[in-house]
Amino acid sequence: MKNKFILLFVALFLLASLNFVFSIHTTSPSSFSVNVSQTFIFNITLNNTNVGQNGNITQVNITLPSTISFISSSNGTSALAVFSNTSSILTWTNSSDYITNGSTNNINFWFNATISLTKGNYNITVTSQNGTAAYSTNISLSINDLIKPSSIVVLYPANGGNYSRTNITLNISAIDNVNISSCWYTLDLGVTNYTMSGNSSLTGFNATNTSIADGIYTAKFYCNDTSNNINDTTNSSFTIDTIVPVIALISPGNASSSTSASWTFSFNVTDADSSTNCSLVLDRAKVNSNSSLNITGGTNSFVRNISTTGNHTWSINCTDLAGNNNQTETRTFTVTEESSNPNNDGGGGSSTTSFWTLTQTLTLQQFNDGFTRELGARNRIKFTINGTEHSIGVISLTNATATINVSSNPQQASFEIGDEKRFEVTGDDYYDVLVTLNNIINSKANVTVISIHEKTNYTTSTTTTTTTTTTTTSTNQTTNTTSITLTNAPEKIAEAGKSLLKSTWFWVLISLIIIAAGILIFSLFLKKKYYNKGYKKKWN
Repeated sequence: MKNKFILLFVALFLLASLNFVFSIHTTSPSSFSVNVSQTFIFNITLNNTNVGQNGNITQVNITLPSTISFISSSNGTSALAVFSNTSSILTWTNSSDYITNGSTNNINFWFNATISLTKGNYNITVTSQNGTAAYSTNISLSINDLIKPSSIVVLYPANGGNYSRTNITLNISAIDNVNISSCWYTLDLGVTNYTMSGNSSLTGFNATNTSIADGIYTAKFYCNDTSNNINDTTNSSFTIDTIVPVIALISPGNASSSTSASWTFSFNVTDADSSTNCSLVLDRAKVNSNSSLNITGGTNSFVRNISTTGNHTWSINCTDLAGNNNQTETRTFTVTEESSNPNNDGGGGSSTTSFWTLTQTLTLQQFNDGFTRELGARNRIKFTINGTEHSIGVISLTNATATINVSSNPQQASFEIGDEKRFEVTGDDYYDVLVTLNNIINSKANVTVISIHEKTNYTTSTTTTTTTTTTTTSTNQTTNTTSITLTNAPEKIAEAGKSLLKSTWFWVLISLIIIAAGILIFSLFLKKKYYNKGYKKKWN
């Protein structure tokens, strides 16, 4: 009997012990489902199933997974407790009394937290502490990814791009909060889709189309992430153009010639690209360009002033927006002189062959600043004064002199090296041009021409022009003689003196005068000598 009593006591003790050790609580809800990047209010209810004094709960801990972040001061409870927290554990404590006893149920604990960008399944752990033990319960947490791939950027082809090839690689970049699963593109509004290949980090995707035909296309790109969120880009339009512009020259015809300095170069061009640019290629250099063209076969023209006589070449070069380039054949043309008379005075003769073999036209700036050029025989320089064209040219050369012609008021002068002469060509009382002969080297005269406006110091009488025509050589030659009356021209006197010093007859005359003076002095000396010696009668 005594043994049975002992066994009964032990059994009751064990049952009581089990009641303390395995004291339990329940929590609700059993799970949460939230989305990435979401701010969520977690509200957890705790039920205590352990009655009695030792079942009173004095502390509750809620442990958060690393994928959610507690928002400070967002916590609360329906019980009387003090709150504290670390980065991942939220704690409510009442050590002087208790948070809840066995007869109190449905105690609430709440807080706000931000969900990270990591998709997956996690646990929130709720642990209660009573007088004898601690008990934990897990609440499942599902984080869902509802974010579409972002920042899908079309790298190639560019929107509005124009390309001259049928092999094109389409390239995009894309970003997702988790991972991108696949990307693709379409050129026909989704009727046909083309898969793109991704790089190792799944942030870049490309695809090569090797047989794309000429035409205008609208590309659209799509990307899908591992949560099956799909995003797309705006439309990107581009053009494939592999056809070069077709050009036809119109005028001037090949081997054309004219005395005019103004030439019009006409052509037509046909191309699918309205932005086609064409250039005039004159003597192998691009000199004019135009992108506002008639590209449907109409006439386009470039007008160019060509002052240099002789042979020239021209062609047309066109390039469209896609880079397709075409250039026509090269044609020749010749700029000829209007007359064979070097003075341009309308002298007789039946030939129209130009006397001048090379002509250069000065700009107004060059004429005003002074222009130096080496001119051979039958070479000239043109310039304009008050809208009228004039010229200076070398008629002939020796090693030390040059005969220079000044027109349109015809004048010719002989220059020695270092000479400078002023010419009046506008019919007023002012010199208009200063010509200097700097040097003569290798049968070329180094000449400087500069505009001047200086009062003349002489008056000009009538000018006589004599014209001689030789039909056998088809060349007109004109000799101009200008009679000048000096009024007050010290520089002209100095120039005449300089010329006199260079005259051979002047020095012969001086020599004869010196010899005569010597004979006279010697004779006077002899007469005086004999007179002093008493030969006076002999001399007399």
